[in-house]
Amino acid sequence: GARIFFEAYGTREVMIVKGTAQQRDKAWMMAQGIMEENKCDVHKVSQNMHGRLIGKKGSVKVAMEEESGAHIVYRKVEEECHIYGTDESRSRAWQLIKDKMWAMEHTSEQVMPMDKKYHGMLTGKQGTTVKAMQECTGAQIRFIADKDYKGEGNGAMVVRGTPEKCKKCYAI
Repeated sequence: GARIFFEAYGTREVMIVKGTAQQRDKAWMMAQGIMEENKCDVHKVSQNMHGRLIGKKGSVKVAMEEESGAHIVYRKVEEECHIYGTDESRSRAWQLIKDKMWAMEHTSEQVMPMDKKYHGMLTGKQGTTVKAMQECTGAQIRFIADKDYKGEGNGAMVVRGTPEKCKKCYAI
């Protein structure tokens, strides 16, 4: 039943609790419990990985936060990752981040020259063929043509994934 406010007081942030003595005591006890459980771990994460760990419109970061229950903050200047939450949620979030970094470090992109007239056939109606290939192999596939492609011919298929996934994709 207490009302809680946070304000700047000089150089510090303070919590102001309003209510009866019993409400204030209970609110303070609850806040202390949260502060004891909610800690921060700091890990070195290269700045060049931050963008891919955050993802388009924060999608990768949000998914990791939802799965782990932790809050993740990337700091570019220090090349750090701050993870806030309980011991369990921080541990899970760091494992998700390490897994994603490993995948990024072991991913390659291979370009296979391919006439653009075959792009539609491999894409399939509403992308069904390329989606099935991606699902089956775990690789990501895209097509480039004409002015976007600087290699031989007038187009190419670009396969991105681990070397094993790329090889499997070309085998199909």
